[in-house]
Amino acid sequence: MSRSVVLGSLVAAALCLFTSCDSGNPVAPSPPGPNPPDGLTVTLGANPTTIDAGSATPSTITVTARTAAGQSAPDGTEVTITTTLGSFTQSAEPQRSIKQLLNAGTVQIPLYAGTETGTASLLAQVGSTVGRGSVRIVTPAEPPPPSVAEFSFVANGFAVTFTDGSTGNPTSWSWDFGDNTRSTERNPVHLYSVAGNYTVTLSVDGPGGKSARTKFVPIVTGPPVAASFDYEIDTKDSLKVQFFDRSTGDPTSWSWTFGDGSTSSARNPQHTYAAGDSYTVTLNVSNAHSSGSVSRFVNTAPAAPTADFDWQATGRTVQFVSKASSGATLEWNFGDGSKSTETNPAHTYATAGTFPVTLTATNAGGSATANKIVETDPIPAADFIFSVDGTTVSFSDRSTNTPTSWRWRFGDGSLGFDQNPVHTYSAVTRTYVVTLEATNVSGTGTIQKEVKISVDNGVVSTSSR
Repeated sequence: MSRSVVLGSLVAAALCLFTSCDSGNPVAPSPPGPNPPDGLTVTLGANPTTIDAGSATPSTITVTARTAAGQSAPDGTEVTITTTLGSFTQSAEPQRSIKQLLNAGTVQIPLYAGTETGTASLLAQVGSTVGRGSVRIVTPAEPPPPSVAEFSFVANGFAVTFTDGSTGNPTSWSWDFGDNTRSTERNPVHLYSVAGNYTVTLSVDGPGGKSARTKFVPIVTGPPVAASFDYEIDTKDSLKVQFFDRSTGDPTSWSWTFGDGSTSSARNPQHTYAAGDSYTVTLNVSNAHSSGSVSRFVNTAPAAPTADFDWQATGRTVQFVSKASSGATLEWNFGDGSKSTETNPAHTYATAGTFPVTLTATNAGGSATANKIVETDPIPAADFIFSVDGTTVSFSDRSTNTPTSWRWRFGDGSLGFDQNPVHTYSAVTRTYVVTLEATNVSGTGTIQKEVKISVDNGVVSTSSR
């Protein structure tokens, strides 16, 4: 056995020892074949370095071996290439080790992904010299959605506004307007020179491929008329109806049929029905170039209204919000003798409490009433406790209903405005009447208690007044 082969085997064994010889770390196999020259540098490259799992397109693995002087390894020099993932063939069983002969110091082989994902660690060995590389095998990206061309248009005389509605994220647009003119804008405006019917085609291209959509675009001399109308029923006489033409396209003639056998050629007629009922009213409009028609139901016997309301109290002021039928006449009774005809009134009560509020809604079809009990925010219920230490008294507020300010009269002419004050009296033995006034937005609550100062025993007796 030659000295080089023995040396290569020893190097391979050493590599196995230091790299654990597992499938994730390919180990240099023993170098068979003729002796390669000493001092080779082996490089391993991959193009591309990332491929999709399951793809039939491989990564091209290129192995190059050169001497220290930069000369190619001799032709016929054997190289062994291994991988931890993928296969060097497209056979059912993956081939993860292959031997090749160098030509002009290089060799190329394909690496196919297979179905597993991960990093394929590659190793090329020429004699005792190895080169390493890797290829990432990844889950294929979802294909882009197909391009589907679509568009809409609005004609205003000879000017037409086209709006792209294509799906699939197209990146380019090509319009053929049917009059030998084109555009690559996404949403072009095109001006035709003569009236007629034009065949317009939109072609789009994008990541999902190409698509085209064709539509016929009619061009008339002037915008086509579009019939439309509104109406108002008299709130005092539901049989009397005022009609208003809302047509577009500059109509020049109007023809109304009111559904009861009556007609009119006025633009905005008023019509009085003989009985309350539901009628089908039709308006026909036209001009020299086009015509249009529209029909609507008109009910001259409106239903009775509905009545309801919400409210929100802030102190003694209550904001009311009507939820009654639109157009109804409203009357509020606030339960304290006050009234209002506003839609959403705010009312301030003289005192806090609960009040029965009534909302009455009225229209030509009748009336409806809503009743609710409204409670304003209560005034504070004043209360306090205290403790005595010699002539110094600590007061603690115990008022309820959320007071926001406090006024203390300590009975010796002094005042305090803290919620929990501390007061020192000058006399060592005396009884003081202490008053607390607790206030919020609804009003003021008051309480009085006796505070006895006695230096001898330091014990306090209290009573409410």
